[in-house]
Amino acid sequence: MVERITILGLGLIGGSWGMALKRTRPEIQITGVDVKEDTIRLGLETAAIDRGTVDLAEGVRDADLVIIATLVGTIPGLLRKAAPFLQEGCIVTDVGSTKEKIAGIVTGLLPPEVHYVGGHPMAGSEAHGLQGADSYLFENAVYILTPLPSTKPQALMTVEKLVRSVGARVMLLSPREHDQMVASVSHLPHIVAAALVNTVGYLEQEKPGLFSLAAGGFRDATRIAGSQPGMWRDIFLDNRPVLLPLIKSYRHALEEIQESIEAGNGDRLQLLLEQAQSWRRQIPAKIKGLLPRIYEIVVTVPDRPGIIGELAILLG
Repeated sequence: MVERITILGLGLIGGSWGMALKRTRPEIQITGVDVKEDTIRLGLETAAIDRGTVDLAEGVRDADLVIIATLVGTIPGLLRKAAPFLQEGCIVTDVGSTKEKIAGIVTGLLPPEVHYVGGHPMAGSEAHGLQGADSYLFENAVYILTPLPSTKPQALMTVEKLVRSVGARVMLLSPREHDQMVASVSHLPHIVAAALVNTVGYLEQEKPGLFSLAAGGFRDATRIAGSQPGMWRDIFLDNRPVLLPLIKSYRHALEEIQESIEAGNGDRLQLLLEQAQSWRRQIPAKIKGLLPRIYEIVVTVPDRPGIIGELAILLG
C-alpha cells in the first residue's frame, strides 16, 4: 500500500502530480525534492506537497513510491544518487519523454529489491515550472507506462492504480514501442514547428514586420515551439536513433510537395493535400494532448476608447 510518495523535481509535471494526488488521494503523504529552496516554499504554499527538502537522500529514504519528474537527461544520475537510500520494496517511476535508453541502464542502477516502472504522461502546457502546475493536468490524458520484462506485476498494478486515480488513461507499451510512436506524434512535430519558426525568423531579420502578419494558422502550427528548449534538446538527443529516419521521411514528404509545385502538377499536388486532409480527419478529436486546446472567441466591435471596458462589464 502506498502511503508516502516522493516527487523529485517540482516543475510543471512534478507539481501537477503533487496537486493531483492531494486532490484525489489526500491520505498520501507527499514529499517534494528540488534543488531550489524557493520552489520548495512555493510547493508548500500551493499545497502541491506536504513537506519538502533539497536533500535527495532525506527525501527518498522512507518513500513507498518515487516519481522522478526532471529533465530526461538528468534521470540516470538521479537514479544513481537515490539508489542507496531507497527502502526495500520501493517503486520508482519517471515521467521522461524517452524510455529505451533509461530501460537499458535502470537495472544496473537500482537494487534488485527496488522496482522500476517507466512512465510518460501525454499532457503538458505552454506554462513552465511549478507556477503552471494544474491538479487536473492528467485528467483524460493518455499516460503511457513502459514495464520491463523484469517488472513485478504488483509494482505495475500499483503505478497503474495511481495513474488512474488522477484521471489519466493508461496505455502499456514496451520502451522501444513508446520511443517509436511518440517520436512520430510528439518529437517530430516539435522539430517541424521549430524549423518553421526559424525559417520565418530568418526572413523577419531581412524584412522586419513579417511576424506581425503571422495570424492564427501560423501560431497554431508553431505553438509547441514555445516549449522549454533544454527539455527538448535532451529528448531529441536521447531519441536520436528513431528521430533521424523520421526527419528523413519528413524531408521526402516536403520534396514531394516541392516537386509537384515545380512541375506545375496540380493533380499531384491536390492528391497530396487531399491525402493529408483525409488522414488529419482520423485523429481523435477528444483526446487530451501535450498542450491544452486554445478556444478563440471573436467579437466585432467599433474601434473607440472604452470599448474593452464595456465588453469586460458585459462578460461579468
